Amino acid sequence: MSEGNISEWQRELSGFDKIQGEMVVGHLRELGVHGKVLDIACGDGWLTQLITQLPEVAHLNAIDESTEVVKYAEKRQYTCPVKFDVSRFEDYSPDSRFDSITALNILEHVEDQVLFLKRIKSLLKTDGKAFLYVPNANSFHVLLAVEMGVIPDKYFLNEWQQNFVGHTTHYDMDMLRAQVENAGLDIEDIGSIIFKPFSNSQMDYLVNSEQWGIQTENDKEIRGWASSKNSFYEGLYRLGKKPEFQGFGSTLYVCCKI
Repeated sequence: MSEGNISEWQRELSGFDKIQGEMVVGHLRELGVHGKVLDIACGDGWLTQLITQLPEVAHLNAIDESTEVVKYAEKRQYTCPVKFDVSRFEDYSPDSRFDSITALNILEHVEDQVLFLKRIKSLLKTDGKAFLYVPNANSFHVLLAVEMGVIPDKYFLNEWQQNFVGHTTHYDMDMLRAQVENAGLDIEDIGSIIFKPFSNSQMDYLVNSEQWGIQTENDKEIRGWASSKNSFYEGLYRLGKKPEFQGFGSTLYVCCKI
């Protein structure tokens, strides 16, 4: 359940992946993550660090099965008390239950997702909530790749996704809903966020483009939006939340409870 070796991949250095991570944590704030929080498969701690900055988070437990990434994560500065453990989630035995549990892009790595979700349920307080995020098979950029003939279907996992990243599943909303319900959790909110029109490498090209901030005489009327990179990100986030785009965001989420 680890993000992998920190020498191979770090989200905070990974272009649009970093932007998406920041958007997900902003969404967690909107959904009301609070109290004592468990962050499953914390990786190098960058997202964990952002979660501790949410105003309602009082204490955070973070676990990962990689000793290397936990040692790296422990060196970061956190806004609230954080306790790290090196553990597989299936073997994790905390001394108390949690108000909030986050699993950010973890379920798609798991073999038995329903069993994993049942374990989450067992660690929630009576009024606690779990916040789960997975890549979306119905993301616009995936559907575009199918139409272009780049991939055979929207559920396809390439060699990099399977062997390097360790994905087992490419989710759609019905699949995510069914697994959560089969685990005995009640769904409070489900949907998608972050409209992503292109693949990560193409989005990275946009992020790193030297054209940001360059204006011509026609920019205000024609291309003015291109002068603000932050406005571009914020627009992708807001667009993904609009009813007509629901289901086509790059990331599916579900907020669930006992």
